[in-house]
Amino acid sequence: MHTSAFRRMGGEAPPCIPAIYLSWLLVLAVGCTGSVDVPDAGSDAEIDAGDAGLGDADGGEADGGSGDDGGLDGGAGDGAGGDDGGGDGGDGGGAEIFEILFAHDFEDDPLGPYDYATWRADWREPAWSDPRPENWDSGAKLEIVSEGGNRFMRHLIESGDFSVGASLGFQWFTPIDGEHAELYLSFRMRASSLFAEQNLDGKLPGFINQRGDWSAGGRPGPDGGFATMMMFGNDLSSGGLGDGRYGSMYYTYHQEMPCNSYTQACCDLYPDECASWTLDCNDCPPEERVYWGQGGGIPCDFEPDVWYTFTQRLALNDPYTSNGLQEVFIDGQLVRTAGFYRFRDTDAVGISHILMHNFLGGSGEVPTGSGTWDFDDVVVFVYTDAAIVPRGTTPSEDGRTLELPVLR
Repeated sequence: MHTSAFRRMGGEAPPCIPAIYLSWLLVLAVGCTGSVDVPDAGSDAEIDAGDAGLGDADGGEADGGSGDDGGLDGGAGDGAGGDDGGGDGGDGGGAEIFEILFAHDFEDDPLGPYDYATWRADWREPAWSDPRPENWDSGAKLEIVSEGGNRFMRHLIESGDFSVGASLGFQWFTPIDGEHAELYLSFRMRASSLFAEQNLDGKLPGFINQRGDWSAGGRPGPDGGFATMMMFGNDLSSGGLGDGRYGSMYYTYHQEMPCNSYTQACCDLYPDECASWTLDCNDCPPEERVYWGQGGGIPCDFEPDVWYTFTQRLALNDPYTSNGLQEVFIDGQLVRTAGFYRFRDTDAVGISHILMHNFLGGSGEVPTGSGTWDFDDVVVFVYTDAAIVPRGTTPSEDGRTLELPVLR
């Protein structure tokens, strides 16, 4: 746990620059000091984060089965209107402003390989994971590392690692008490220089409620749940491949996401269009359409070997209404708001799990060298009534700066 990363982020903007992201013929121009693209409710504007229904060119995140079987102290807030409160004037007064639903900082974990028993205790005994339990100790490339008196989780990357499995990446579902309409997920991450040297695409943590029978590559039904996560890649940086940095984007599953790929069976129906890459998935029979996570650029470039704090705010829609939103903050500062999501048709569907995953794959290159991915200070929280913050489907004001929990 690194305490300073969880205090108010004030003053300078995160190390980002204005960016133009080019992904699958989509050109999305955004600014780095904050982008709020939520048109008036009731307009015909498209969902901002799904500007082109971006997906993985050759397969999304691994389909690792379903979710569960069946399904700290907060820091004191600054005064309203504080000097570094951003557009919202600060998050709260002197009262406790956080309700912490999950937090882990690895400080009490033993150094060395991240053994199975410790992992299960840390993450509330996930009902499902990949690697599977029988492969964990022999194949998982996770370890607990200490640096400067701070302990964190390290994911070891070796040449050829791609997707998930016995000796590759990882993913699991950690339950959150209850189901919620709005939550924040924050974590710190650092990627080694390998991620600036190759076109490596990877998945990052987020929220999920996986009901029904949908999985990666499919579109959730009316009560099928949702997934809101992020991915990143070297080619998503504003300078593109070879500029020594990496970028990130949303990666979202929701009811109204468009198709962005197709099955081989549809390719067989339209061989010429398929061969020339001109086949529109909407021309395929419904059962042959594929839905990889819908994307949208996050306007920040990241340097390798530098810690960043990622925070996602997710607010679910009112039932039968496309007014859900998600926001991304980097080092406490708002950098993107995306709206008009339809995640659910009933209040019974809420935010129920962390989708804790980290692997290379779906798209991008297979690594030819070794590297590391580091994670620390994972916390799920909501602001109490003592905090002065936007609630529900109300977007944050441009320039908002978060007050984040201090874990220790």
